[in-house]
Amino acid sequence: MEQYGRLPQYFIENKGQLDQQVRYYDRGAGRTMFFTPKGVILGLNRAESGQKKEAMVNPVHPGPPHQPGNRHRAAVVRLLPVGMQKGVTLAGLEPQEYKVNYFMGKDPKKWHTNIPTYKAVIYREAYPGIDLKFYGQGQELEYDVVVKPGADPSQVKFAYQGIKTMEVTPGGDLALNLPDGSVLMQKKPMVYQEIAGQRVAREGKFRVQQGTAHLVYGFEVASFDPAYPLVIDPVVYSTYLGGSYEDYGLAIAVNKSGEAVITGYTQSHILYNNFPEAYARYLYSGKKDVFVTKFKSDGSGLVFSTYLGGDNDEEGRGIAVDLEGRICLTGNTYSEDFPTTGAYQGDKEGVYDAFVTKLAADGGSLIFSTYLGGTSSDYGRGIAVDDSKNVYVTGNTMSNNFPVQAALFPTYGDGKDAFVSKFSPSGSLLFSTYLGGSSSDDGAGIAVSPAGKIYVTGNTNSSNFPMANALYNTINAFTPDAFVTCIRADLGGLAFSTFLGGNGSDYGNAVALDTTGHVYVGGNTYSTVFPTHNALYPVNGGKADAFLTKFEPNGDALVFSTFLGGSEADHCYSIAVGRSDEVTLTGVTASDNFPIKGVVAGYNTLRGPYDAFVTRFRANGRSLLFSGPLGGDGSDQGLSLALDRGDQAYVTGFTNSDNFPVKNALYPYKNLGTSNYDAFYVKIRQPSTAVTFLYGLLED
Repeated sequence: MEQYGRLPQYFIENKGQLDQQVRYYDRGAGRTMFFTPKGVILGLNRAESGQKKEAMVNPVHPGPPHQPGNRHRAAVVRLLPVGMQKGVTLAGLEPQEYKVNYFMGKDPKKWHTNIPTYKAVIYREAYPGIDLKFYGQGQELEYDVVVKPGADPSQVKFAYQGIKTMEVTPGGDLALNLPDGSVLMQKKPMVYQEIAGQRVAREGKFRVQQGTAHLVYGFEVASFDPAYPLVIDPVVYSTYLGGSYEDYGLAIAVNKSGEAVITGYTQSHILYNNFPEAYARYLYSGKKDVFVTKFKSDGSGLVFSTYLGGDNDEEGRGIAVDLEGRICLTGNTYSEDFPTTGAYQGDKEGVYDAFVTKLAADGGSLIFSTYLGGTSSDYGRGIAVDDSKNVYVTGNTMSNNFPVQAALFPTYGDGKDAFVSKFSPSGSLLFSTYLGGSSSDDGAGIAVSPAGKIYVTGNTNSSNFPMANALYNTINAFTPDAFVTCIRADLGGLAFSTFLGGNGSDYGNAVALDTTGHVYVGGNTYSTVFPTHNALYPVNGGKADAFLTKFEPNGDALVFSTFLGGSEADHCYSIAVGRSDEVTLTGVTASDNFPIKGVVAGYNTLRGPYDAFVTRFRANGRSLLFSGPLGGDGSDQGLSLALDRGDQAYVTGFTNSDNFPVKNALYPYKNLGTSNYDAFYVKIRQPSTAVTFLYGLLED
């Protein structure tokens, strides 16, 4: 069992990424806390009523659809120390290893990197002989009123602005009633002194000051020894009955040191230009930015979080890590000012363009970053990197002038084509080709062999999709088939290319290779007659099943091919092959009779409308090592997985379950509402699990 320690909250220093009023900020589920010289500003987020939405299971584009997010109401509450001394020093305490980077917009002068983080912040000498220290415990934000010997705690008073009423509950908590009916609770303060190495409890309580223009409270402390320091320790943020913005983990990779790196998109960052008024109005949270976050190999904390974006939407859809730990990304952007450097294509050409970005291993610099697209819409979906650090990308394009270079198929087919592009380690375009026929074609997954062969899977409606040495050369005339294509290492032609499908719709979502060159494809099928061979599950169990197919290295025969699923819809979105040729899959299931082997997450039944699943096949494909659902009472999807050198599985996806399973969690709490989705990160060490749950993304 991996031991995942609890992660402290990170207080991020403002190095110019926010309004100059803010010195530090901290983020959590449903809130952001800003620390200014005048006091603390608490921004609380909640979705407007009736906006809960389901990220529907999508066989063509796994994960959330390309659409704007919910409209959110953001309340602002100010906590202002009354009578605080002028010129108070506001400082960070206990620097952390975790760094934050922002690449927002095209202007490098406005990028902010290597931003430090701290375990706590302190207002020194806020009152004579009294410090105010803020820090986190789980998702609770606490503050200590630290009273030095001889100082008077009665001088400490706080005024709240932005709340309607304030009252002390019968249990001694402080209830703050917001204008929208939400309630913010401060727990009854714990009061103590350290005397002769022992913690001595003292009696204390909140005292609301009556007859003042603002809502003011202080503390009433019973007898204590003024010769020793006194600590008053309430919780400033405990429960807010609302929600948060949406965050999606869409792809994951693991470097050779066992550090997991996740990408996706977030709607939770807070780089507002009009602080804090921008927080006080209705916000349309369709603005999405790419995030990249690296975890320590032992799960004890974060290494960095990097954000990339422009003035519109972008999504990170694919991630790969080279042998030196550099991080390669692809996805799509709607922004005219997406950050670029060393770019093959410096400007956006169409509605959406794909992007290809390579980050330094520490996340703090761009090695190259480029648009990739024509005058229509283009989407990057899969990415791979070879031992020489060349970068390979696939996706789909609707542009008849998509960039081509030494192309096998230089002409746009029609409707939509897949594409395959190869970049040098420094970002030069070495090869780029359309891949498709006269109908609709999507590239989804990509892999590259040590010899340089490129393997692509996806789906096609084109009867004239390029074929070569095809095991199956006939397509279903009415619905899409998966395809599997291998491009020769010299890029001069196809080694093989074949359809893979049956009498229904079939989608290839992921491709992987083993050490002997066998080709594995995972996806989902609505076919009752699908190519099966040596199948553990030879029959489609329901509306749609996942499938796993293993080809001989030259693509001329199947080693095995099997359905995987139950009586409802099941989709495979990602696969990975371990050192012993065992194959691990993740995806989504709506079947309460999905195949179970062992216990993946402490239970063996479907818990919500649909759950993520994690399944591992033995090398021969004829039995399972483990298999089961992963989720809570909401909707959960596993979108991407990777293996480390010990074949431990790392899975990312998204959930809106309040009771998503957590174990030894860095972040043990779901966001406090049920309106939206949060990313999750799970590490599975056969047969046990260690779960890290991300909410509100990463700095939270």
